[in-house]
Amino acid sequence: MQKLFFLVLISFMSLVGKAQYNSEFGCMTGLTYYMGDVNPTKILYRPNMMYSCIYRYNFNDRYALRLNMNFGTIEGDDRDFSNGLQQERKAKFKNDYTNFNVNIEYNFLPFWVPKSRWTHHVVPFVSGGLGYIIVNSSPTLSLPLTVGLKSYIFKNITVGIEWNYTKTFIDNLDDLGDPMKTEVDSKLMNNDWIAYCAISVAYRFSVDKACLIFNKVRNNGIGYRRY
Repeated sequence: MQKLFFLVLISFMSLVGKAQYNSEFGCMTGLTYYMGDVNPTKILYRPNMMYSCIYRYNFNDRYALRLNMNFGTIEGDDRDFSNGLQQERKAKFKNDYTNFNVNIEYNFLPFWVPKSRWTHHVVPFVSGGLGYIIVNSSPTLSLPLTVGLKSYIFKNITVGIEWNYTKTFIDNLDDLGDPMKTEVDSKLMNNDWIAYCAISVAYRFSVDKACLIFNKVRNNGIGYRRY
């Protein structure tokens, strides 16, 4: 899995190297875990490392298009819980996953580079979109939702911390497709999720010249003009 991660990382670098204004490329790492039939409620249950490549295109100081390629491992064991059914079932699993997400990211405050008096140094954000997960060679669509904070430490370097929950549309992340033998396949009531908390670092290759003029004009107290 780590070899695949580094292969994708190199591929992303070759693509982003050709990017135009306002594009960012970065990587992310953190802890990932599973919630579902084995673990219905525990946060950070049996966490494993996750790795991710990030590409972000900033439309303006509020909105961005973000692409993620995530790699991680999830696991669980019924014997970790006191529930009588689980103690009798004794289910156990450990699975790798690959997850590709396309998200729209929204900053609650203006976030811009280079710094101006209109730019906030630390900005909360949310993102959501559509994903595609492969677990045990079984692909499925997913719905990722992320909340986090980001800041910049240098002119072109952005750092962030985020928490993600991703709803899947299969019920066998834990190898328990129908644990209660209900023979009902419900996509809406499915309770298998993948989650992670992570830190990221991204490099912005350049900044739109029009936006540089915009910042300069606003800082001088002059009306807005776009060239």
